[in-house]
Amino acid sequence: MATRDGNGNTVDHDVARLRVEDLCTVERYPKTFFQSYLLMLYTPVGFVVGLIRFFIGLHLFFVACLLRKTNWLRSVVLRATMFVLGLHVVNTGPAKHWDRKTRMIVSNHVTPLDHLAIDLIEPCLLPSSWEIPGFLRWVLGYTDMGAGNGRECLVQTIRRKCRDVTQPPILAFPEGAVTSGKRGLLKFSTWPFEAADSVQPVILKINRLFFTDLAPSTLGSIWWHDILYFIFAPMTIVSIHWLPPVHRKLAKEGAGDRVDETIVEYTNRVAKVMAEYSGFAATNLTCEDVVDAAHQRQAQLEREREERELAASNKSHRKGGKVSTIQLDEWAMRVKQAFPQIRIHVIREDLQRTQSPQTTEDRIKAGRLDTASKNVDIRLSHPSSSAPLKNAPADFRALYDERKWTMIERNREKYLERLSQATYFDDDDDDSILDEEVHL
Repeated sequence: MATRDGNGNTVDHDVARLRVEDLCTVERYPKTFFQSYLLMLYTPVGFVVGLIRFFIGLHLFFVACLLRKTNWLRSVVLRATMFVLGLHVVNTGPAKHWDRKTRMIVSNHVTPLDHLAIDLIEPCLLPSSWEIPGFLRWVLGYTDMGAGNGRECLVQTIRRKCRDVTQPPILAFPEGAVTSGKRGLLKFSTWPFEAADSVQPVILKINRLFFTDLAPSTLGSIWWHDILYFIFAPMTIVSIHWLPPVHRKLAKEGAGDRVDETIVEYTNRVAKVMAEYSGFAATNLTCEDVVDAAHQRQAQLEREREERELAASNKSHRKGGKVSTIQLDEWAMRVKQAFPQIRIHVIREDLQRTQSPQTTEDRIKAGRLDTASKNVDIRLSHPSSSAPLKNAPADFRALYDERKWTMIERNREKYLERLSQATYFDDDDDDSILDEEVHL
């Protein structure tokens, strides 16, 4: 269903409801019983195949890196390398049908090896946006174009390289992050379209032989993990689809046009063309949204792991007998003395879960109670901003415990402060007595 917003733009509500988890694969392994059973049987073979592929592919890859990009022998060696690594590239273009005046290739991003697949068909330069050592940049096939000096420097460098016809074309992934390539495109960054008024769109589609549900990349996965799964899988097929070049609409005085197509309009038009060809939508989700979602998922996995550890710890402590409330209170005071920066209420709650002072101390050292302690500080400094109580008995009990331990902590701080002042005064009296004795 589509409607128009206040600016007259068409808004597709189905696209607006898409989340990052819809565009990126969350789970790597297949969920169907047949695929899972087949993967389990293949795993021993996959480890052996992956080990052989790793050493053979490493030698061939370094040979390909030593050859010039325009050398036909490099293309042969690189294709052999990709085949050994289990990556077969199918070119449906072909590249020779593309307008050679178009010096900028833009593609969707589905795997960490996308640039090698395209480079196999058409040698190209991929700008490096990371501060990595030169040798590693060379091995991975990236080119330093001044991205570390700012966006303007990057755009100017690419413009110069695009004007040099002796240089290979520039390859860009305007999405900025890897997706599944099945549900939609991330919002394109505008820098490739600032650097070139004509771009060559390319669509990559990926499929795995026998294991169609074994994801080539997942949300928040590490790039070398994805490569290991490439050499583990029997065969991965990457299809490269070349679309007609898209040119920016520039003003023509004779035709009565007075305004150029803006960079944003040009970027959105290219994204729409690529999305329509692929059969899905161009969304407003950005690579920053993908990074945030990856961090949230990592935090969720960390919480689930902690819950499993706590459950195992509680189970072992229950075997040894239930810990009394008095014992928990004593543990809380002892841990508070070792870690005075953590609120005692937070320590007491964590001890209730872990049933072990050692486990709680380890969690404090790992920084897992810092956020909860800060939240207590915020509630104490802004008591009126507390959320309303929904589950009255449980919430009232929790509120009572928090205020009780807060009062205990404040009284303890006051006592320690008075004790330190008394000690200070005693030291002053002793010093004055010594001064008088020395004077006499």
